[in-house]
Amino acid sequence: MSEQVKVSTATQNAINNLAAYGIMSKDYRVTKDFEITLISMISGLVNAIKNGKLKVKQ
Repeated sequence: MSEQVKVSTATQNAINNLAAYGIMSKDYRVTKDFEITLISMISGLVNAIKNGKLKVKQ
């Protein structure tokens, strides 16, 4: 099992934003093996939602 890592406030805010749209769980834990990939994915999803490029149901 991969070690959990502490994420920045910005990353946690992005996770919380995606959780508000039902895209991921608010209590999602970032692990060392997937930290960079996950942070990039989260940033891309949040930007797509904010810019109207990704439509989600609320």
